Amino acid sequence: SPTPAAGGSLGGVAATSVLPFLGWGWEMPFQVQGTPPVDRASRPTCFFKVVSPSYFNALGMHFRAGRSLSETDTARAPFVAVINESMAERYFSGEPPLGKRIVLPRIVSGRRRGPDRAWQVVGVVGDEKVRGLNDSSAGVYVSYRQTPALGVSLAVRASSDPNQLVRGI
Repeated sequence: SPTPAAGGSLGGVAATSVLPFLGWGWEMPFQVQGTPPVDRASRPTCFFKVVSPSYFNALGMHFRAGRSLSETDTARAPFVAVINESMAERYFSGEPPLGKRIVLPRIVSGRRRGPDRAWQVVGVVGDEKVRGLNDSSAGVYVSYRQTPALGVSLAVRASSDPNQLVRGI
């Protein structure tokens, strides 16, 4: 865990496959389990971020329902996902999404899409500005412990001048 430099105050730190405002990262074809099967090429897409469980807290994102990802969400545990509010509103027809499953590819070897996997929705978080200030993209967040990612970035929130934290980080 990073130690803040003298005079700095660390508000939160997390790992992510894509930082806010830098785009979707992985664009994943998905479908809600229980709907008629659709060929992967014909499915709608959403952003797909691989994050550490601390991501939502570090970015100051608020949960609307359910829970965050956890350090216990490992490769040996049931695969779980947090979806954003836009995903919940657009694709769950007003029904509570918690406990439902989304069929998405799993990342294989950190670079390519693997076979489809059902991810259970455990939380709904407020929308993140992924592409810009007016963005309301549908999205899914999964734990780095359940699917690999290359090129991980560090997201840091500071309650003081962030330049004071650079050396400590």
